[in-house]
Amino acid sequence: MNRVCTCLTVAFSLGLAVPPAHAQWIEQVSSQIQEFGDRVADTGYRLIDDSKTGSLNNGASTTVTLTLVSGREYVILGACDDDCGDLDLRLYDASGTEIDEDVEIDAVPFVTASGSQGASFTVEVLMVECSSEPCFWGLGVFEQRTLVGQGGPQATHRFAGELAPGDPTFGPGEYIDSHTFDVTAGQRVIVDLRSTQFDTYLIVRQPSGDQTDNDDFEGSTSHSQVDLVAPESGEWTVIVTSYQAGETGQYEVTVTIEGASQVGSSGPRFESGRLDSADEALSSGEYADYYRFQGHAGE
Repeated sequence: MNRVCTCLTVAFSLGLAVPPAHAQWIEQVSSQIQEFGDRVADTGYRLIDDSKTGSLNNGASTTVTLTLVSGREYVILGACDDDCGDLDLRLYDASGTEIDEDVEIDAVPFVTASGSQGASFTVEVLMVECSSEPCFWGLGVFEQRTLVGQGGPQATHRFAGELAPGDPTFGPGEYIDSHTFDVTAGQRVIVDLRSTQFDTYLIVRQPSGDQTDNDDFEGSTSHSQVDLVAPESGEWTVIVTSYQAGETGQYEVTVTIEGASQVGSSGPRFESGRLDSADEALSSGEYADYYRFQGHAGE
């Protein structure tokens, strides 16, 4: 297969450590995906989706459909638990043509895709060697991207996934998936979640931990949306969940990032007044007038 760059090959040559054998499978798979992300972060690749997981017996295979954004480069990493000795990946475009494969004898294969090859891809996951059935696997989708500067063009990120047993949950039992994206303070962020299979609930979390939630956008139980001007820069998190505990199903999230907010761009505001004895006075005796205005970070 055609590796993206030397730095990615080096990342694998260094090896990917996994937690001790007593750790649960999801921790083993997640650890490998996260460690790979740490190794390639300085090349501009960021993890955008790690929701595709499952289990396979020895010699079995399955397929996963991915929707990617045109004009961007992607690395799709496969990982599996400690009982898996060999995992292979094959990548197909929308017409069914194979465009990449990794069938080397290892448990951390990866394939590459470009948005110029289309938007819809199918990944075939093959469990070549599993010593204790079933073996658990996961995919990490890494996108090469940079921050969209203030006043720059609109950027759109799309995430397709599925809430299913095995996903992390909130305390009451609602399954959750999470996706991340970068934003600069002052940009407008529109996060749109849709599903025809469960009652959607959307959480958009800032780097500081503050969050904005939405349940039913415009009264629709299959549509949630958050629209805001970003008050801070950094990595934001989209949390997809359901209104009721235990709900499952496929979904699609679209994140649209627009240039710096135009709030307040209508021109300067002028005020005039007069200090006199009827005004409020400070504790030290000076008269004071007050005026209010609204602003947003980055303006």
